[in-house]
Order: sequence, then structure tokens, then C-alpha cells
Amino acid sequence: DLGVFVHVVAPDGTIIAQHDAVPANWARPTTGWLPGEYVSDLHELQLPANASGSYQVLVGLIDRATEQRLPASGGPADADRARLTTFTVQP
Repeated sequence: DLGVFVHVVAPDGTIIAQHDAVPANWARPTTGWLPGEYVSDLHELQLPANASGSYQVLVGLIDRATEQRLPASGGPADADRARLTTFTVQP
């Protein structure tokens, strides 16, 4: 089974918030997925109180048995995370 991780990342690369789980709050492990199926997955992250600035939301998959991240492709980000969006928190 694979896990999903979501990171909120500052411009300097620091992770300021994160959440890790099995998809769909542990109700839809990846071993039960069908080809082409869409699985909705909610992740709630709490930012630090002083978190004004611009941030990226990055997501990836991890093999829970080996703790190794899977490679990401097809979009902007680094080798094992895909960028979902960027946002700005006003002071």
C-alpha cells in the first residue's frame, strides 16, 4: 500500500505544515484502486500563527513498507513531489 503526503513549503524549501495518510482517511488503500479510477482525498493542515508569505502545496506518494517516495512526473515540482498550487497568507 502507498501513503499520500502533503507538504506546505516556504520559498526557502522549509516544510511548515504536513499531513501523511493512506488515501481517503484510510478507507481506500491503493491496493484496491482500479485503473482510471478517481479517489478523493482530504488533507487538513494547520499553518503556524506567524505564517505570512507565499507557499506551495506539494503532494506525493510513499511506499509504506520501504518508506521510499515514488517519483513524480508530468508537472512542476521536484523528483518526488508534484505541485498542486501556490497561495499567499497576508499578515
